[in-house]
Amino acid sequence: MNPGSPTEVACRSGRQRGFTLLEVLIAFVLLSLTLGVILQIFSGGLRGVAAAGHYTEAVIIAESKLALLGGELPLEEGEQDGEEGAYSWHMRIEPYQETAELSKAANSPYRLYMVTLRLQWRDGIQEPELEFITYRLAGQDDS
Repeated sequence: MNPGSPTEVACRSGRQRGFTLLEVLIAFVLLSLTLGVILQIFSGGLRGVAAAGHYTEAVIIAESKLALLGGELPLEEGEQDGEEGAYSWHMRIEPYQETAELSKAANSPYRLYMVTLRLQWRDGIQEPELEFITYRLAGQDDS
């Protein structure tokens, strides 16, 4: 065989290195599957961050409403509703059910109230709700 003969050239051209169409298609499929999984992970993380932001804002609103009790908001039996931006709240104030220890202090000038505060907001199709329960002591009227 001569180095420049046609059979030598045909053998060299048959050994070209590179990817076949099938290998390229498989690589694209694997790349698209991997990118799909990565995008789902990131979008799930972003949804989690947004939900945490809503819960944090709801807690801040609840703390501010409870701090106003006895000042701007009267500490007396009843119910109140309101809205703060995208959040709606409902507060119920009721006398705490007396126990044996509290009934001994019947002559006390103070009264114990149970305060229930519910916050709700819309998050897509869901409506998450947080409930806060606390107790407050208030002076009784002598009327």
